[in-house]
Amino acid sequence: MNTMNTMKSTQSLILTATTLLAASLPSAFGAGTYDLTSQFSSSSNPNGVWSYDLSNVPITQPVDFWWGTGWCNYPLSGDASITKAKEWGGAHDWQVGDIVMHAPSQTIGGPTVFLDIKWTSPASGVISISGRAGDANFAAGRDANWWLSVGGTTIASRGSVFGLYRSDSAAQFSSNLMPGGSLTGINVTAGEVVEFGVATDTLYGHFVGVEESITLTQPVPEPSTYLAGLSALGMLGLFGWRNRK
Repeated sequence: MNTMNTMKSTQSLILTATTLLAASLPSAFGAGTYDLTSQFSSSSNPNGVWSYDLSNVPITQPVDFWWGTGWCNYPLSGDASITKAKEWGGAHDWQVGDIVMHAPSQTIGGPTVFLDIKWTSPASGVISISGRAGDANFAAGRDANWWLSVGGTTIASRGSVFGLYRSDSAAQFSSNLMPGGSLTGINVTAGEVVEFGVATDTLYGHFVGVEESITLTQPVPEPSTYLAGLSALGMLGLFGWRNRK
């Protein structure tokens, strides 16, 4: 066998082995738990798999308010903001470090204008979602509603957060599932979006505190596929040994 043919054969075998191994080994890319609170960024939007949006469009203006840092296109009023709380006030239910969303007031288009936080799946697999959302401000005459969707399908929603403490069971996503909805065993494809949104039905917007965690797992391939990958490695080793002789 001449040198050129040997190189072509080796390249072909390497390509075959690589393809088989890629299919045989479970991809760890993207698998893991994503937590909105711990991964929140006030300097980058989008932020990896997370995006902090106003009506599905990433907010461009970073802000630093007395109550928190984050994102808001209306910095003079603080309306329609998504922030991480840095200060606690006695009249509020939020705590330092909480993610607080201020649903847009009707004066800037609410409820047709809304706030949303998106998580975009980095890989295909199965997700489980946990979290809660409640009244973070307890301001008379103000209220907000929220929804949680996967791939555009709403799986949980609540029409009012007024007077709802973070510790109340009714604040849990699991207490607000749509008929047939589930927070576990949800199949997603790479690029599929999980969205948490808030809007207001009152004249002025309202603070909603939210916690959200998403765990992505990926299926383990069949044992026969592993064997195919190992066989390809063995062939590659044997071929290399014969060519050295």
